[in-house]
Amino acid sequence: MRIAIIADIHFRQDGEMTCGTRHRALGALLLGQAISRLNRLLKPDLSILLGDLIDKGNDPQATEDLQQIQDQAKACQSPLVILPGNHDGDPKQFYQVFPRPPAILELGKVRFINNIDPERPGYNAFRNSEGMELLRKARQGWDGMLVSLQHVPILPPGKSSCPYHYENIEEILQEFRAQGVTLSIGAHYHPGVPPITLDGTTYLAAPALCEEPFQLLLIELSENGIDSQMHALQHPANDTIY
Repeated sequence: MRIAIIADIHFRQDGEMTCGTRHRALGALLLGQAISRLNRLLKPDLSILLGDLIDKGNDPQATEDLQQIQDQAKACQSPLVILPGNHDGDPKQFYQVFPRPPAILELGKVRFINNIDPERPGYNAFRNSEGMELLRKARQGWDGMLVSLQHVPILPPGKSSCPYHYENIEEILQEFRAQGVTLSIGAHYHPGVPPITLDGTTYLAAPALCEEPFQLLLIELSENGIDSQMHALQHPANDTIY
């Protein structure tokens, strides 16, 4: 199965072109370029927009920003899962613009668990009892692969440079082991995190589309293993977007 992840677009149509290294005003354009790449070349079995699609989810123009992202997302030719991040505002408002995915999505031999976790100070997160129960429910009567999706990356402590974490990370890792999770995909940390495998589960984080070289993540998932590749929209020779 081929899975494409696009994350951290941080679009803000009336903001400055850049905010530090974030190219906020380019967000909708970048997403359109990324989806064109998916449709023409990469042809994933599932595409995922993994949060922080806009930059200011609580501002008056947030709904219009979200709608511009949705206008681009509708061109995606593969099945599409869209989850909010901490910048996207109230999930209820978010899902007035985007279609809400099922909590558990079954596609072929894989069940995807779509998590929206409570935020914690320091841009961290927490997996509550409902989230733990959702994982157990996904495993019931299922001997295929489980993939956990969430905006803040779940990563084994001390295995990466990512400064963000889940407050109850050890509880989560224990539950992942118990339920035999194959893959956990996050975002949020803009450089991304390459695959880390621990106790049979692979953990990774997708890079930010809003920062050069404007990357998306492509994962090849099979019973033989997991392969991941970054695909940049920016051409290294002339620094243009194509």
